Amino acid sequence: MTIEKLEARIAELKAEVSRQKAAKMNELMRRIDRGALFHEIGETWRIDGWTLGFGALPSVMLEMEHTTDETRMHRTVRPENIDSFLEKLKL
Repeated sequence: MTIEKLEARIAELKAEVSRQKAAKMNELMRRIDRGALFHEIGETWRIDGWTLGFGALPSVMLEMEHTTDETRMHRTVRPENIDSFLEKLKL
């Protein structure tokens, strides 16, 4: 395989990874729009706001409120932690 073919294949793989990350971010936003709740360590949080961040990697800063005691927290979701976050975000 030539260097040019290797470089082309690497570019294809990077593009596929970017498409997968974009699809996961889209799924995150769909769940938020549908009113999904975040469940972690026996606690349930309602997402009541979000902000997009564009640093080295795109991210989403979520503003959440506890469903029983109104405690507030912020959580940043980045491409590297989106899988574990999606597992905890239930409709």
